[in-house]
Amino acid sequence: MNEEPYPVTVPKSLNCSENKNAIIGIRPDDIEIEKTSDKEGFTVTHVEALGSETLVFFNVNKAQCSGLIRGFSEIRPNDKVKIKIKKEKVLFFDPNTSQRII
Repeated sequence: MNEEPYPVTVPKSLNCSENKNAIIGIRPDDIEIEKTSDKEGFTVTHVEALGSETLVFFNVNKAQCSGLIRGFSEIRPNDKVKIKIKKEKVLFFDPNTSQRII
């Protein structure tokens, strides 16, 4: 499991200081997944074939995450994957109220 922080650029409209917390939400179809031979990739924990789509699960900083691949995928548990997040699709939530910030 990759324990390194995954950097996220916080929009200026949040007016966050370094010590302010937010919950980040990302839909599985907004995470692009690519199998890699790099040791730096995230380890796949499990895969769900859903017919026309495949969900690939992995951990980031001890949080379970999933990405969606259209169609069948050759990715299997314990494979390493690289991810790319569509930054414009990242959602931010207040941890105290669970209300969307932006």
